[in-house]
Amino acid sequence: MTIAASERDFSNFTAVKLTEAHNRLGQIVDDCQREPIILQKHQRPRAAIVSMEFLKHALDALHGYREVITPETMTDEQKAHLEAARPGAAEIAADTWDDDGDAAAQSGRRSELRLPFRP
Repeated sequence: MTIAASERDFSNFTAVKLTEAHNRLGQIVDDCQREPIILQKHQRPRAAIVSMEFLKHALDALHGYREVITPETMTDEQKAHLEAARPGAAEIAADTWDDDGDAAAQSGRRSELRLPFRP
């Protein structure tokens, strides 16, 4: 289940008013090495300052660590695994195939973000 950005809870992170951030930018950049800093405008989160390490991890989680496999590049083992995982025609017709063995289906998500900071 995807959570809308407006429903996310940023209360575990340090929040700084935008005008305060303007006056203390150097200190805030130092602080963001430990955790993201949420910038607030009119008492609402508007932006975040994060370390380069955090940004790299976030981008990798979003876009990276993906391997594209085509039928031409699949190994025989990968092809056999794919064939074994496919439901048969009778299972599809009866809508009875087993997703219980699929960890991603059980958790309701396909991947987990692995970021260096956890709230």
